Amino acid sequence: MISAILFAALFEKCAIVDNFDMLKKFDVETATGTVQIVDYVLTTGATSIWWRPGGLATPRYPSRVARRSFRGAPEDKRRVPSNRSGFGWLSMDEPDTLKVAAETCRRRGVRFGLHWPYEDSHWSSDDLSRWNLDHPQFRCRKKYGAPIAARASMAFPETIGHKLEFLEELLAYGPDTIFIDLYRSGGWTPAWEYVTPMCNAWRAAHGTEPPDDPRDPRWLRMVAERQHAFFRAVRARLDRSPTKIRLVLGVNYLGRDTDFNLVERGVDWRQLVRGGVVDALMVMCISPDPGDLWGSTERIYRETVAAVDGRCPVLFPALNYNFAQRFAYVEYAKRLDIPRTAALKRLLEIARDAGGAGVAMEVVDYGNYRQDECRAISVFR
Repeated sequence: MISAILFAALFEKCAIVDNFDMLKKFDVETATGTVQIVDYVLTTGATSIWWRPGGLATPRYPSRVARRSFRGAPEDKRRVPSNRSGFGWLSMDEPDTLKVAAETCRRRGVRFGLHWPYEDSHWSSDDLSRWNLDHPQFRCRKKYGAPIAARASMAFPETIGHKLEFLEELLAYGPDTIFIDLYRSGGWTPAWEYVTPMCNAWRAAHGTEPPDDPRDPRWLRMVAERQHAFFRAVRARLDRSPTKIRLVLGVNYLGRDTDFNLVERGVDWRQLVRGGVVDALMVMCISPDPGDLWGSTERIYRETVAAVDGRCPVLFPALNYNFAQRFAYVEYAKRLDIPRTAALKRLLEIARDAGGAGVAMEVVDYGNYRQDECRAISVFR
């Protein structure tokens, strides 16, 4: 029988998992509950599982970096509690459920990766990391100086160094993939990058004050330089690992007239691909033409494969999760008045025939991928 690992190399089916989303069905604080989550996710036909280890503010494993003692004035150490029921009291430290998830995937013969979001805290209203509270001088800022406490700017080398400390902890769990998802930015955009190093760099280059419009192409290029420095640092660290660890970049809304990933996330994915920084591109969602859904989808897929020019594999969405109108297969089914399974199968076929190396299932929650859809994914070749 062909192994799951070998099959994943042929057409990979990546299940993106947020264990908090399983809170009402499984005991996410226990080893038993974590194993149950993995086994449930495998019923979807997944050949890879990319597990979310939390963000910098709230790691879901016993993080030494996140638990450093507070310094400075205690009145500056406020943390906003989560506004979602149950999340405020969960503990992932004992047992180490991230370790349990990794070991269970290896026992089951599926690839284990980590879904590392492009954010510090999940939303700008969520709690802040201790490092952030201790280092307000590195926080992002809007055009006229208003600080954004939820994210530290990567225009500061110290911020990149701090993020790499978390990466070091995550690599101890033995993932074969680090997946960095640009969609989950915690609300961050280049409009939050009016920090001193960026403003000074602009003045030196242009002799004027930074532009009021954060979508100015020159500003976007300058912001992207700092974001790319982070990705290059991650690449360099992964290259020092004794085993191959993939760096996968998740990009969004391909097919729009403007590049969402550059304008809203400050990342030029084409440049990272050309530079050999990423090992694979994960297209998380597209913006097809509503009047020609299948035709425009196929065109976007083929154009993306052509754009990477053989430098890295491309994976495409098999999304059930339709948050923010991301055109999940349920949306295709609704607009075309066809069964959900038929829409899913067609998207799988388009991904394969366009030269895709696999698909992403986002996010695998309990019951959102129906049994007939799971069977369709499982048997797809």
